[in-house]
Amino acid sequence: MGYKILYKNKIGEVITELDVLAPNISFNAKAGQFVMVRLDEFAERIPLTIADNDREKGIIKLFIQDLGVSSKKLSFLEVGDEILDVLGPLGEPFETKYYGKVLVIGGGVGIAAIAPIIKELTLEKNNVSTIIGVRNRSLFFLEENLKKYSSELFLSSNDGSLGEKGFTSDILTRLFEKNRNFDLVVAVGPIIMMKSIYDIVKKENEKRKKEIPFLVSLEVLMVDGIGMCGACKIKYNNEYKFTCIDGPIFDAKYIDFDDIMNKQRMYKDKEKDALMKLKQDLQNKI
Repeated sequence: MGYKILYKNKIGEVITELDVLAPNISFNAKAGQFVMVRLDEFAERIPLTIADNDREKGIIKLFIQDLGVSSKKLSFLEVGDEILDVLGPLGEPFETKYYGKVLVIGGGVGIAAIAPIIKELTLEKNNVSTIIGVRNRSLFFLEENLKKYSSELFLSSNDGSLGEKGFTSDILTRLFEKNRNFDLVVAVGPIIMMKSIYDIVKKENEKRKKEIPFLVSLEVLMVDGIGMCGACKIKYNNEYKFTCIDGPIFDAKYIDFDDIMNKQRMYKDKEKDALMKLKQDLQNKI
């Protein structure tokens, strides 16, 4: 018996929202954790952040960016369909406690990961400022939750259709120029975005001669999600860590972002070929 889809919503062209019936996972899930999803016996496993969970109804909310073959196949599912395997909750949860003034930054589908973190931080009486960056307005989601649990919400988009035209890094730079103080910065999104944010925070730390802690969430190159395959191994503080079991939350100052980006580039051509084959198979069925 699989995990039934109870709700589906298409966001823009590449993001799909799914509510999945998974009582045990929903009951135990905490902010920052994820699940490994396998559509059927022929599919690969992919990590998906638990964006929300309803313990009473036994539901978890997932957002899928359908860029790869497996994620694209998941986006084809409809209400009533079932996913063969949903394993979780996995990973170490985000430590939600009182920090003070917290800045949370989400880019793209990373919005799904920051939403539960923002909620828990606010419930712990933190003052949470949020920066969101997307390519365009159609890819913005969880707006109601973000507004509800953020003391202030800054929006940006590549094309200017949402908030100001530009990037999350532009807003962060401006906040620092206004001498805004934060006791913690958290970022989730594309690796290149998180690296850019880290460089700005590092520069600000050097300028102020103090350290603003900066945490990021990594879900890179996970295959099994339980530390057996070693695919998600990263260089961290002069040793190696697995993003699936040691993370996904890490202190950014110990991360080799360039090494992670190089790993991602290794698989781009293979994923491109697999997507092309999927498109051809779909066309042959029509």
